[in-house]
Amino acid sequence: MPKSQEDKDKLITSLQSQLKIANTQEHRLNTLIQSAPLCIHEINLQGQITSMNKAGLSMMNMANEKEICGIYYLDFVNKKQKIRINQLLKKAFQGEYNSFEFSPENSSLIFTSCFAPVFNDEGEVERVMGITEDITLQRKNEEDLLQTRKLESVGLLAGGIAHDFNNILTGMFGHLELAKLKLSKQHPAFKHINTANQIMDDAAKLSNQLLTFAKGGDPIFEILTLSPIVEDSIAFLLAGSNVKTKINIGDKLWRLNADKSQISQVITNLIINAKQAMPKGGKLTIEAYNCDNYKNNVCPWLTGNIVCLKVTDEGIGISQDLKAHIFDPYFTTKPGGSGLGLATVYSIIKKHNGFVEVESTVGKGTSFNLYLPANTERENEKYQPSLSPALFSTKNPSNILLMDDEAMILDVAKEMLESLGYKVDTVLNSKQAIKKYKQSSVSSKPYDAVIMDLTIPGGKGGEYVIKELLLFNPEIKAIVTSGYSTGKVMSYPQKYGFKERLTKPFNMETLEETLNKVLTE
Repeated sequence: MPKSQEDKDKLITSLQSQLKIANTQEHRLNTLIQSAPLCIHEINLQGQITSMNKAGLSMMNMANEKEICGIYYLDFVNKKQKIRINQLLKKAFQGEYNSFEFSPENSSLIFTSCFAPVFNDEGEVERVMGITEDITLQRKNEEDLLQTRKLESVGLLAGGIAHDFNNILTGMFGHLELAKLKLSKQHPAFKHINTANQIMDDAAKLSNQLLTFAKGGDPIFEILTLSPIVEDSIAFLLAGSNVKTKINIGDKLWRLNADKSQISQVITNLIINAKQAMPKGGKLTIEAYNCDNYKNNVCPWLTGNIVCLKVTDEGIGISQDLKAHIFDPYFTTKPGGSGLGLATVYSIIKKHNGFVEVESTVGKGTSFNLYLPANTERENEKYQPSLSPALFSTKNPSNILLMDDEAMILDVAKEMLESLGYKVDTVLNSKQAIKKYKQSSVSSKPYDAVIMDLTIPGGKGGEYVIKELLLFNPEIKAIVTSGYSTGKVMSYPQKYGFKERLTKPFNMETLEETLNKVLTE
C-alpha cells in the first residue's frame, strides 16, 4: 500500500492513464464494430441477442438496438434449420467456433454466419459473438453462372445446326409458296400445302427456341407495345379452354426495346406452362405495370425505368426442390414435354438485360415476374408498305443481286423474286458479288438492291461484302439475311451499312415487304 500522499497520487495517475487507454481501445473497437459492413451481434447464454451494430440493424430493418435486444436468435431462422443451428449455438457455448448458412422464415434471402465464443477472465464462455453476411447476390450470381454454362452447352449444339437447318426451312417454305402460286384454291392439293406451311412454322419456332441459347443469337430489337402481343397469345392459345383470363395492362404502359418474336415466345411459353399447371381449369392473371427508379440487389444491372410483366396461375405450384431446376434445358416433369419452354424464357429475358423472378406455393399456384428495360422515347412513325406497281413493272423491273453459298437457296429465292416481278442475278460468294456489283454499276442496268447472306462457311460473308461495296457506293441499298447471327449485325443492321434484315426462314410476304421498304426509301 502506498504510504505517502505522493505515492497515492502516482498510483491514481497511473490508474487513470490505464483507464484512459482502455477506454480508447474500447472506443476504437466499438467504432470498428459499428462501421463494419457486416452484421455483428452478441448472444447471451440464454440464446438472446444482447447487442447489434448498425449494419445488422439495417439488415433487419430495425431502427435501434432496443428493437432487437432480448429476441432469441433462433426466432430469425427458418424452421427447417432451427435444430441444426441450435446445436451449433450450444457448441459455441462450449467453446467451439463454427460457421453455417441459413435463410429467414418465408424469405429468399441467404445469409452466412459464424459463432465465436467470448471467454471471461476465468476461461469460461460468457457470451457468443456472431458475424452475419448477406450472400443472396453472391449465390444468385453463382446460380446465373451455372445456368449460363448449361445454356451455352445447348448453344454449341444450336449454333452448329442452326445455319444449315434454317437454310433447309427457307428452301421448303419457298417451294411450298411457289407451288401455291401455281394452283387454284380449289385444287385438292392446296389445303395440304397450307397444312405443310403450318407445320413448317412450328419447325421454325423450334429452331428459334434453340437459337435463343446460342452464343451470339442476339435479339433483333425494335420498339414494341406489349399489350397486343399478350392479347394475341391468349386468343390463340386459350381459345375454347377451361382457363379464365384476367388481363390488367394500363394504357400508359411504357414500350419495350425488344425482339417481338422472342418476347412473343416468352409469353407463349408462360401461358402454355400455366395452362398445363391447371388441367381442371382455373384463372390466369396477366398484368403489366411501370416501375420507375427500379432497384433490386439481386439484379444490380437492372435500374431505372422498368416494365414488369406478371403471369400468375392457380395451378399445382412448384416445390422448392423442382424450383431450382425449372430453367435447366431439357428439364421437364410433363410427359411429352421438351424441357425447353422455361429455359427459353430465362435465356431470352437474360439477353434482353432483364430479370426473371419466380414465386410459387405448392397447391396454390405460381407467378412468373419478368422485369425488362423500358423505352420511354417517343415512338417513331411506323413504316406502312406502299406496294407501288412501278416496282414490279415488267417493262422496267428492279434489278436484284442475291448472294448465298447454298445453290438451293439461290434457286428458290430467285424464283420467288421473279414471281414478284424482279430481275435477279445470283452469286455464290463474296468475290463474285463484289465483281458483279461493280460491273453493273457502270452498265445501263445497275442493281437496285443487294440481298446477301451474313454467314458463308469457310468464306467471307455479308459483313465483309458490305464494307467493300460501301467504299464503292455509299448509297447502296443492301439487305442482310441469316438463319443464325454470330454477332450484332442482324440486331443492328443499319450500324453496319445495311438498310434492312431478312431472317431465315422467310416467306414470300416478308420478302416482298422488306424489299419494297428498302426500294421506296
